[in-house]
Amino acid sequence: MDKCSNNILKNKQDMKIEMEKEDPEETILKLQNQIENFKLKMEDFAGHVKRFEIEKKERIRRNNDKINLIAGMIFNHMNELYEQVLEKLNQKEAVAEENQEMNNEMWKNTENTALNIIEDLKVIYNEGAGVLNE
Repeated sequence: MDKCSNNILKNKQDMKIEMEKEDPEETILKLQNQIENFKLKMEDFAGHVKRFEIEKKERIRRNNDKINLIAGMIFNHMNELYEQVLEKLNQKEAVAEENQEMNNEMWKNTENTALNIIEDLKVIYNEGAGVLNE
């Protein structure tokens, strides 16, 4: 037998010898006291377990609150970034439209200038042809 088993066996034997020496009523009172003490210890332990469970739930709730707060902050920041990106895209589109309008206007001006030059060249040609015919 191992040392622990020997101790348990010895304690049982010691209790048996002690109980044989004592009055049965006194033994019953001792056992009742031990049972009462055990009940009190169990109630105390149950109280500790209950407090631990309450504290654990409170820690979980606080952690969840922190997680929700951080998630909300991230969501708000992402929303702001999304709005900024949309704004930049809209600005780029507006600039692109403005550039397209300017390009169209420049082509019109270039076309008008080219037509004016052609007309001027016709006039010069006709005047030159008229001088030659004289």
